[in-house]
Amino acid sequence: MKYGRFIGIAEFITSANSTIDSNGFLKAASPIFRLFASDDVNPDEGFIKSGFAHVNDEAKNAYAKKIAVGHYEIHGSLGFAKDGWYITLPEDANGNKKFFADYSVDENNIITIKTYTKKFDTDRCETVANDPIDITKRRWIDVRLHMMINDPPYKQSEE
Repeated sequence: MKYGRFIGIAEFITSANSTIDSNGFLKAASPIFRLFASDDVNPDEGFIKSGFAHVNDEAKNAYAKKIAVGHYEIHGSLGFAKDGWYITLPEDANGNKKFFADYSVDENNIITIKTYTKKFDTDRCETVANDPIDITKRRWIDVRLHMMINDPPYKQSEE
């Protein structure tokens, strides 16, 4: 009896290479960064608290600051992931975004995310930003980051 070689490749889905987003969907992802409105949310297994965020091991150098209502900054990365998805907002049961978000990356790789209530602009026939609002309670914004390699992890200061 002759035995052949197994040449197939299998990919295992784990918390190291995937995440369940704030809408309950499984997504391939890493480094994973979950941005919250509050810094008093306990992290899920496989995540650590990092300012106003929870991060997996690959995003351990990134942290979030809350500047004002609906205004957040992400520090310690090289910006958004360069391939695939890079930001996911919470949705309602019908797939509508819970709030409007504006986001950008500056020359220092600081990601700014601002969240607003939504309003419909009848002149332009589109949903636009209205008043600043925090991220919905018990929900988060999922962000995939482009990270530096081999930097020491972010240490939250005792302020």
